[in-house]
Amino acid sequence: MKARLPVTQIRFKHFEPTDKPEHKRIVIACYASGLIKFWHYTSGKCLHTINDPDHSEILTLAVNLENTLFCTTGDDPHVHLYDLETQKKVSTLEPR
Repeated sequence: MKARLPVTQIRFKHFEPTDKPEHKRIVIACYASGLIKFWHYTSGKCLHTINDPDHSEILTLAVNLENTLFCTTGDDPHVHLYDLETQKKVSTLEPR
């Protein structure tokens, strides 16, 4: 079952004290199944799931210091960039 594959990396989403409560206490997890999940860690609720068809396996995840983008890498040489607010892919970086 694809959803039962392990978590490969987690990152806490940075937040400011003035942020809305729903934007605080979030962990972003990536999975060997290719899923990216946003978890509210105090309630245990999954807030959003990204199932990107370009990703069959995700191995790493990073959030930029400005807290506006996150990127993932996996079982191919591509780096996928996402907008942290909209959770939409904004770019795929490909080696030449």
